[in-house]
This record gives sequence, structure tokens and C-alpha cells, in this order.
Amino acid sequence: MVDMLILSNAEIHSEIESDSEEDLDQSMNDDSSLFKRLNKDESTYYTCISAKCKCSITLKNEKIIRAIGQIKNIVFTEITPIPEIYDEEINPLWNSQKFLPNLPKSPEEINLPEDFKKTVVGEPFLLFDTMDDDRIIAFCTNNGLTRLSKAEQWHLDATFKAQCIWRHLSTIGLKKRYTKNEPFRLWIKKLIGLALVPLDMLENAYEIVKTTIPKNEKTSTDKMINYIDNTWIMGRYPRALWNHSNTIGPRTNNNVEGFHSKFNRSIGSSHPHIFKLIKLFQDYESLFSIKCERIQSGLELVIRKKKFVERDKIIFDLVNQLQSNLMSLEIFILKAAYLIGTEPK
Repeated sequence: MVDMLILSNAEIHSEIESDSEEDLDQSMNDDSSLFKRLNKDESTYYTCISAKCKCSITLKNEKIIRAIGQIKNIVFTEITPIPEIYDEEINPLWNSQKFLPNLPKSPEEINLPEDFKKTVVGEPFLLFDTMDDDRIIAFCTNNGLTRLSKAEQWHLDATFKAQCIWRHLSTIGLKKRYTKNEPFRLWIKKLIGLALVPLDMLENAYEIVKTTIPKNEKTSTDKMINYIDNTWIMGRYPRALWNHSNTIGPRTNNNVEGFHSKFNRSIGSSHPHIFKLIKLFQDYESLFSIKCERIQSGLELVIRKKKFVERDKIIFDLVNQLQSNLMSLEIFILKAAYLIGTEPK
């Protein structure tokens, strides 16, 4: 396992024998395992083509202006958990006020220096700044906007039907009943499983679920039925928006939540120094820009976990059997319910 450390120039020069751009350029060009990119600010970016290696270095005017290296020796020799190692190594760099502008006392006092309006390679990064009472500052590159415009789906955190149902269970005081009562839990999972039913069969499936209410649970289930009716079946969310019977790929936002969790650990505070936060935005933009280039050039593959691929196959087979009349709708609903494994948080 490998994590990353942003190095200072002094640390970089102690790691690299050649501090000359010409010498380093020659040595890197002799190595076919390196990926080279010329930036608009006339700097040169090098990175390893291996998907497992996240090392990179940026040179300009014979000087190393940025580098990312490995701290795997720490990971392998210490028993400290990796997130803590990351925080211990990175936070001193982030928390240093030496290279940060003074912290503004109010939104009106925020004045972004030019370096904070650009990416680490000098490209425009500030998207807009409203400069009003409810000030909003947004960052994105032109390439980032292009990728968003071409994406078939945008994934946001915590917007999926299953997560909303878990939350509603807590809101109406049924979380404990879900945890302790097996028949009630299975019935709730049948409701969630409606997202896997083909749209043309959804009405019938919902009626079937309503007829399988567990004994002595009518009061509890009535609350859930009212919520499902008013929010998902007849509510403001179109059924095609939350139906996943034909979805190929991720059906949840777990990867987005994982990214946000890692980002929060990196920043280390719920109310960070604004310029420290922007610096982190710049570094994440740099890392993921390179990742996208690797993927587009075939140097890195996006591979889903085996368990999710297998689950996709199961769902595909169930839907195919249902639409081929090889399985009843009642059995499909039951099997779909057993695929729902998420417990309320």
C-alpha cells in the first residue's frame, strides 16, 4: 500500500541526485516507463505510467517547482494506520502559514492572489466569484468543464433512494424496528428493491409489495407507504430518475462518499483556512487531471470490484428472467430484496 507526500524543494533535492532540468529530462527520456507532458506555462511534467505509482515531478527553468513522492517506507515499517500517517506527514505542510496569505476576517475581505486563481501548472482555475453578500467562489478548469459536459451522469453525495429511505426510517422512529424485526426489515428491502423492477412492471410490483405487509405492522407500514407514494411513486421525482433496472455500472454513490471522506481527512478541519483549502483544491485538480489523462491514453484502467461486477450479473439475469416470463414478479421482488444489503446508519 502506498500513500503520497507533497515534498518541499529541499526534500526533493535530497531525494534526487540531478537538480538540472536538462540532466533529469535526459534521464527520464531514457526511461520508457515515464509519461511526459508540456504545460502552458512552459514547465514540464513527468509521471510514472504505472497506475500503482503516483510519483510525479514538475520542472521549470531548471528548477523543481513541484513533486509528489512515496512514503511507503513509513507505511511498511510503522504500525500506525495509513490515514494517521497521511495526516502526520501532510498536515505540517498544510498548516504552515509561511506561504499562505493572511486569513480574512470576513467574506468581504477575501482577496485571491493570482497564484490562487490558477492550477499548479498555471492554467485558469477560478471559475467565478459572485462578490456579493452571499459570496460564492467556484473553481474548475476548462478541461474539467469539458469532461462534465460530456459525462452521461453526474453523481452527487447522498441522493439515492435507498439512503433516503434509511433516513426516513429514523425520522419516523422506525430504525429500531427495522434492526430488530426481520419481517419488517424484509418488507422495507422490498420497497427499496422496487428500484430494480422494469418501469413497465413497477405499478404491479408496488401493489404486490403493499399486499405483503407483515402481521401487526400496519401502523408502521402505513407511514412508509405514505412516504413512498408522496415522494417516489406520485411525488416530484420521476420514476425513470431512480429506477436502475437497466443501469450498467455503479448504482450507488459510495465512491463519491469515499472521495469526500478522504478529502475531509486531508483538510483536517471542518472550518479550514480558506487559502489552505484552495491549495488542496489545486493539488486534487492536478492529481485527477493526470489520472484522467492516463485513463484516456490507456495507461490506467478503471476496474470495478469483483463483488459489484458479480452483483450486476445477478441483477441482469433476474431482470432477463422476469422479462422472459421465466420468473414471476412476486419471486423477482423477493430476490431483489435479498440483494439489498445496506443497513441504516
